[in-house]
Amino acid sequence: MPPDKEHIRRLFTAYLEGNCSPEEEKFLWLWVWQLDLSEKELFSDTPHLQQTRDRMHASIQARIGKGSNRRMMRIAFGAAVVLLLMVSAAVIFQWPPSVGHKTGRSMLAVSDGLHVKRLLLPDSTQVTLNLHSSLEWDEDFGSQRRRVKLKGEAYFEVYKDLQHPFVVSTDSLQTIVLGTSFNIESYARQKEIRVSLVEGKVRVGEDSTGASILTPGQMVRYDRQSHRRQVQKIAVDDVTAWRTGGLVFNNIPLAEALDRLAERHSLRIQYNSRQLDGKRVTATFYRATWQGALSNILFLQDLHYKAKDSLVTIY
Repeated sequence: MPPDKEHIRRLFTAYLEGNCSPEEEKFLWLWVWQLDLSEKELFSDTPHLQQTRDRMHASIQARIGKGSNRRMMRIAFGAAVVLLLMVSAAVIFQWPPSVGHKTGRSMLAVSDGLHVKRLLLPDSTQVTLNLHSSLEWDEDFGSQRRRVKLKGEAYFEVYKDLQHPFVVSTDSLQTIVLGTSFNIESYARQKEIRVSLVEGKVRVGEDSTGASILTPGQMVRYDRQSHRRQVQKIAVDDVTAWRTGGLVFNNIPLAEALDRLAERHSLRIQYNSRQLDGKRVTATFYRATWQGALSNILFLQDLHYKAKDSLVTIY
């Protein structure tokens, strides 16, 4: 169930008195951060969130003096958050988050081509939507079942609830979990759906067939046409690099990698599909320019490119 006003007040009281557990304090900060995320198209990386927290503390410290004790800091922080509550109440207590909008009896959240979007579902599950992705869930999500529909890519940190398994539907494929962290890629233009597990355990399969059980550090590749699944090992850190602005290619077709690069940097990349048949790419780029990323990708395939303005031709 989502946190109500009384639950939040109790957490603030515990925080001010120094009685918050590490888990409760983490939840409290996530909740405070969520208020800001709903208002400002959501931060794209964790360091930005930390900077926000640091700025709040620095601002409070500047007002009450650097020599103030921890008790005073807690009281000042509580006052600052109460002010946030007063100013932002309309946004704070909307549930599901204001980033979703109602479509009939369901809620829909959509990320654009510029911003990664973070969501907090009614059951406290955290979801990060990659660019050009959407997530849909029932208006009564969590009351009897936890089921969402994903188009695109998302990273899930599922709140543990043994009585209500969390189900992600992507076309004919279903990923079923109880409480875990995992990533799903399911863009309509791609031939494959990929599910990568970071923590816990998930079951991935179709209704009419068997299922693949994943353990941390594994990924299942599901071919949309043949309906075949293939499980392979992966580097867990690379799976979530896109959440902090990285560009991740986890054993994907070269053509798909080029399309993603083009989309990320607003390019037009032309290539001969036959020339790329059978070629796959595994790579992670954090701060590379598109020229650097493209050169590295093509070098391994003995290919080259030429560019004029935003048009790039592979040869």
